[in-house]
Parts: sequence; C-alpha cells; structure tokens
Amino acid sequence: MAEQKISSKFPLIKTQRLLQFLFVAGVTIVIFVFLFQKINIHNFLVALRSVDIVLFTLAAGILFLADVVADADKWKIILKALGCPISFGEALFITLGSYPLRALLPFKAGEIIKVVYLKRRKNLKIKYGVSSVLLDKVYNLIGVLVLFASGMIMNTGMIKELYLGMVLASIGNKEKKSSLLAGFKKISLKIYTPVHQVVFTLKEISLSKKTGLLIYSILIQLIRVVAVFFIFKAVGVELYFGVLFFLMPIVVLLSNIPVTTFGLGTREASLVLLFSGYGPLERLLSVGILISVVEFLIPTLIGLFLLPRFIRRIAKKG
Repeated sequence: MAEQKISSKFPLIKTQRLLQFLFVAGVTIVIFVFLFQKINIHNFLVALRSVDIVLFTLAAGILFLADVVADADKWKIILKALGCPISFGEALFITLGSYPLRALLPFKAGEIIKVVYLKRRKNLKIKYGVSSVLLDKVYNLIGVLVLFASGMIMNTGMIKELYLGMVLASIGNKEKKSSLLAGFKKISLKIYTPVHQVVFTLKEISLSKKTGLLIYSILIQLIRVVAVFFIFKAVGVELYFGVLFFLMPIVVLLSNIPVTTFGLGTREASLVLLFSGYGPLERLLSVGILISVVEFLIPTLIGLFLLPRFIRRIAKKG
C-alpha cells in the first residue's frame, strides 16, 4: 500500500519538475528577448569581436579561480569543520561534476545532488550535507554584503540619489507597502527552517574557523570584483573601480534569485540597468554575457566530461 502511494506520487513530481524547468527556461528567454530588443545587434556583435582577448583571458582565469576553485576549497573547509573531511580534489570534482545537473534542476534544487553524493559516498547525514551547502551560500552572501557596505562608503553621492528616488516612489503607496509586508511574512516563514538549521550547525564550528571562513569569503568576492573590472576593460568600458564594490554586489544578489539557471538573463539585465550610465548598452550586455560564459558555460562544459564518473560514484555506495 505504501509503495503504491509513493509510486503514484512520481508522475506528479516529474510534472512539477518539468513545469519548473519550463518556467525557468521561459523567464530566461523572455529576459534575453527583451534585452536584444533594446540594443543594436550589429553594435553588440562589434563589441564582442573587439574584446581584448589578453585581458579577457586574464579575467576569465581569475573569475574561474574564485568561482570554482576557491569556492570548492571553502566548501571543503566547511565539510571538515562538520566532521566530513574530504580532499580538495574531491571537493573540486563534486563541484564541477554536479554543474550540469544543477543547471537542469531549477530554483537551486540542483544543489541537493551534492548532498546526495556526500550521503552515498561519505555517509554524511542529510542534515549536515544540507547545512554544508547552506553555510557555503551564507558565507558567500556575507562576503557580498561586506563589499556592498564598502561600496556604500566609497559612493555616498550615488547612495543619496538612489535613496531619494526610493523615498519619492514610496510616497502615497500604503496599499503596496501592506501587500509587500504580507509577502515578506510568508517568505520569512519559508526561510525559517533553513536559517534555524544553519544557526544550529554554526554552533558546532569553532570561532577561529568561522572567522577564517569569513575572511576567505570576503577575499573570494574581492577577487571576483577584480576579474569583473578586467572584463569591463576588455570590452572597452572604462569606470571607477570603487563603483564595482557597490553595484556588483547588487548584480550578484539579483542574479541569485532562483528564477533562471545560474542567473542567466537576470545577471545581464541587472548589469545593463545598473551600469547604464557607464557605457553603451551593447557593451554592457557583452560584459554580462562574458561573465556568464566564465561562471556558467565553462564549468558546465567541464562538468559534462566528469558527469559519467560523478553519476557512477553516486550509484556505487561507499
């Protein structure tokens, strides 16, 4: 009877996953269609052809180092602190091998494949596997917010303009405020459980390790900003380095909203919108696409070569 109930749920689960995938794909396509309607395609292609290859290669190497290599190393440190020591090579293998599967599963659900691997290969309890992934994300978020705070200090004039615009937009909008508050309460209830789990798990990590992870996370985000600065220069967009400390964290936060795969579309749209005063839209869109190539396409292609071995390791317990 129990087996019947479980099997009867599978079609529903598959349908939900399919609908989620179609939704994510649809949102991504709509965003790119909108962006390409707003730019001159010829100028966009010219911008891509005129990219400084040396600068872009340097930036790509730095960005890959921060997004994949250093991030895998940070996750390895978190796992060790939770009592699941693995080698850096295995952490990197899991990170890259899971990329194609994480790309297929929408709304960040693909991250669970890393938890499954740890359960099957390392016999790590699911709650600790989930906590390791959540802690990794939390430290990334803290690193982004630290840069954002630094950017606010360096760009006080820009902050005043944005704040004034927000105040003017909010005047006479009481109904919208109340609906936003209601929505916030619903979201708060949904995120309570994972936040509670992260807090509980943090108690098991020593203060020195927490501090080290925090510094490491900030350093990774700083390296990312340096790489993005080089990509802007490679495309021919000149801007003040300090502005990236304020605007890039916003781009990162928006691109992590789980409505597209790996932030494709949302990253490009937010970058074009926020940096519109620093260069032609075609060049800004080129910057966004080049970042996505390094952060998403290259790791996914590498992951495709590792995927068969990754799946075999999951299938073979222990």
